[in-house]
Amino acid sequence: MSNQNCPKNVGLIKPSCLGPTNLPPLEALLYGCPVAVTKNGNANLGNLPGAFILEGNDVETWAELLGLVTIFPVMPVIEIGSCLEEVRTTNIDQIRQIFDELRIVKGTYTL
Repeated sequence: MSNQNCPKNVGLIKPSCLGPTNLPPLEALLYGCPVAVTKNGNANLGNLPGAFILEGNDVETWAELLGLVTIFPVMPVIEIGSCLEEVRTTNIDQIRQIFDELRIVKGTYTL
């Protein structure tokens, strides 16, 4: 596989303090995507091209890396508000349905 399989401007940034979790970085490297991971359990990736191994608690370096590679999309506030309202309404409807079902069940059983 080559870099042609990795979409343009895509990479994996995976800070983790949980031990050897190197399968996602290995998969990304296999497709030619660069990766940045923490040292713990991922030190063996340091010899591979495209792998950047960082200290897990080095906040400044992670922040610098994210600042260099991350482009956040601009989201219109109105769209975000509509999505949140839709989720809230759906959640309220689901909670009402649960309570209605509990009332029916409570009415069928007596102690």
